[in-house]
Amino acid sequence: MAAFMDITLTPLALEKAHSLARLPQFKGKHLRIYLCGKDCDGFLYGMNFDTQSEEGDVTWEQDGIRLVIDPTARDVCQGCTIDFADGDEGTGFLFHNPKHSNYQGKFWKKNKKKETDESNPLPES
Repeated sequence: MAAFMDITLTPLALEKAHSLARLPQFKGKHLRIYLCGKDCDGFLYGMNFDTQSEEGDVTWEQDGIRLVIDPTARDVCQGCTIDFADGDEGTGFLFHNPKHSNYQGKFWKKNKKKETDESNPLPES
């Protein structure tokens, strides 16, 4: 597993990120990790491919994937492990945050039929 700032992407999450980064619409873009909000169970996480960097963003590279995170998300995501799952309930990245051990932030794309929508592979949770 690769880690920076105590944020870890599992090998499966890195493999999926590499697969998405090779799509023409995402070439040359970095993968942004951000917070979408909060609900009664904890934080809602998001990821998207982006070209913009904002003041205060931290940028790093993990196994060939350029990642960006803003200061607020960085504080919340310290200690997170980001994984990827593909199953009957959907497909997406999972944020396992030890600060909120009763909740696994799901970043799902529902696709029980295994259809893909390459125009929006990273929907918000």
